[in-house]
Amino acid sequence: MKRVLWGMAALGVVACGGGTTTEEGFDGEETAGGEEPACVLAETPIADYRLPVLPAGYDLLEDRHRAPFEAAQEVLTQTAPEMSGEATDASVQAYYDGPYTEFLATHREALVAAETALNELSDETEDVRVVASTVVALMYYHLADEMMSGPLPPRVAADPALAATYLAAIEHGVAPLLDTVTDRAEYCVQVAATSAELDRWRIYCFAMIGHAVMQAHRIHSLIHAAEEESQATDYVVRRWGAPRAGTSLGAHAQVEGALHDDEVAHYVVAHETPLLACYHRALEQNERLHGQIVVSFDIASDGATSNVAETVSTLGDADLSACIRNVVDGFTFPAPSEGTAHASVALDLRVIPVPNEEAPEGGGGPEAAAAPPAETE
Repeated sequence: MKRVLWGMAALGVVACGGGTTTEEGFDGEETAGGEEPACVLAETPIADYRLPVLPAGYDLLEDRHRAPFEAAQEVLTQTAPEMSGEATDASVQAYYDGPYTEFLATHREALVAAETALNELSDETEDVRVVASTVVALMYYHLADEMMSGPLPPRVAADPALAATYLAAIEHGVAPLLDTVTDRAEYCVQVAATSAELDRWRIYCFAMIGHAVMQAHRIHSLIHAAEEESQATDYVVRRWGAPRAGTSLGAHAQVEGALHDDEVAHYVVAHETPLLACYHRALEQNERLHGQIVVSFDIASDGATSNVAETVSTLGDADLSACIRNVVDGFTFPAPSEGTAHASVALDLRVIPVPNEEAPEGGGGPEAAAAPPAETE
C-alpha cells in the first residue's frame, strides 16, 4: 500500500510547519516535542486534537523487529523548528524558505526509510503487521499535524479571501496524508478483528480513523468560515459601493495583551473596505471631510471585539464615527496567544489629491502653480 508522500509542491510557500505539542511514544511514554505553536491553526481545535497514547503491547515484537520501529519512533520525535522573532510577512516567508524546507527534506528521508522498513514486515505474523500498519498511519498523521501547525503570514491572517486560499492549499497537501492514515488504520481494524489479543489495537485504529476524519472536517470548516467572511466584505461593497478612488486609510495600533500592535494594524488595513465605505458616504455630504479618529475596544480569546468606543476624533461627523465603530465591532482579529487584549487604533482618513492629467505640457497643473518664484541675484 504505497502512496506518494510528497505530492505537495505548494508546501515551500503555503504549508504550515512550526513546532508541535507533545507527541506520543510507542510504550505509553511521551516523547519530547516543541513549544505550543504560534499559528492561526493553533488557535483552533485542529492543532490540539491529539491521538491517545498507543496501546500497550509493544512486547508483541521480537528483537529482530525492533529496528524498523525504532526508526519510526525517531520520525515521530521530529518536529519543525520554531520560528524566532516577530511574525512578519518577510520573516514567515524566510522561515518557510529556510528552516522549514530543511526540516521537510530530513523528515521526508527519515519517514520514507522507516515506512520502507515497516513495509518489509508484510510477511510477518498478524500481530507484527497490525503494529506496523498502525505505526505507519501514525507517522502520516504526525506529518499532517506538522503541516497544520505553522505560522501564518500577517497579510494572510488579515485577509479572509487570502486565508481561504492559503488553507485550501494546506488542505490539498494534508488530504492524501489523512487518506493514508485512514487506509492503514482500516487495515489494522480488519486484521486485528481476527484476534482477541489484538483487540486493543483494533480499538486504537478505530479512534485513529475518527481523528483523521475530524482533522479533515475541521480544516474544511476553517476554509468555509474564511470564505463566508470574504463574501460578507463583498456584500459591503455591493450594498454601499466601493470606496472612491483617491481615498486612503492609515492605521496605527497600541495593544495591551498577548497580541502584537502590527497584527491589529495589519488586520484593520486589510479590512479597510467597509471602513472606507463609511468614509465614502460621509464624503457625499462633505467632500472636504478628513481627519483622525481613535477607537478603543477589547479583543476576546477568540478574536471577537467588544466594548468599542470612540476615544477622540477630529472628523466632526457623528454618523461617520458611529459607522466606523459599528464596523470595528464586527471585526474578528487574530486571537491573542493567551487571555484577552485591549487595543486602541488610530485611523487617519483623507482624500489624496489627484493630479490634473489634462494640464497642458510645459506647465499648467497645480504643481506649477505652487512653484516658488526663481531666485534673482
